Amino acid sequence: MTIAPLKIFLQAAFICLLNAITGLVYLYMQFFDSPEWIIVGAAITWQGSNGGPAFVYILFNRTMQRNVFRMLGIKKGPRVGVSSTVQKDMSRAPTSVIPISVR
Repeated sequence: MTIAPLKIFLQAAFICLLNAITGLVYLYMQFFDSPEWIIVGAAITWQGSNGGPAFVYILFNRTMQRNVFRMLGIKKGPRVGVSSTVQKDMSRAPTSVIPISVR
């Protein structure tokens, strides 16, 4: 197995693992009396299962890493956002609006 399919498999496995852990904690809570620490843990695992995939993608995907670092200003390179062509065209736009009368 080459490195690319392995990375894709690991991404999917970690994201599924986050969801499986959350599901198992909530399944336990449904059938058994749960102390407060399990309830708090369930809330944390739910948040992790919803926010965790973004960190998994950044961890394993070089393109996303590069774009995140550029957005944060950590790496030099073209900034992610509005292209320079659009910025140049916007600088030539009129600064005032002339109302048009409609009859």
